[in-house]
Amino acid sequence: MTTIQRRRSCASMGVGERGIHKTQGMPLVDHLGITVEDLPRGVAQFDPVLTALGFERTDAADSVSWYAEGETELILFPAREPGTGPHRHGTVGWQHLAFDVASRDEVDRLHDLALAAGWTAVRKPKLYPRFNERYYAAFVEDDNGIRLEFMFNPPKS
Repeated sequence: MTTIQRRRSCASMGVGERGIHKTQGMPLVDHLGITVEDLPRGVAQFDPVLTALGFERTDAADSVSWYAEGETELILFPAREPGTGPHRHGTVGWQHLAFDVASRDEVDRLHDLALAAGWTAVRKPKLYPRFNERYYAAFVEDDNGIRLEFMFNPPKS
């Protein structure tokens, strides 16, 4: 069986090329849980950003989640052991989560909104020619060391 035949066969069964089950129209990753030191502070930082990205918030007894149709659900949990944060960027574990947005203006807007919500600028919005000449992005980090990227990478014309 050729690679193309295998892809077509897998796609018709709802299975990705590497055997990962995919439901048509659903994200590959169902949810992402993030542990924060202070849940109310984490919500205050994440809510404006995720709401601006079109996610809807749901509060539970011990967590807060955001979901948008067809996207990965993001869930904040309080740390089980106080004083174990923040995460140190570059150590084993979390690196960053990138949100692909519709324009450079949207990258700029989300960066500014995140800063107003208490995030720290890691890298201001700019072009990243080391990726390609169209890649425009900004990076922010919260009090827990959680890093987000807002990026715009249009296809070649």
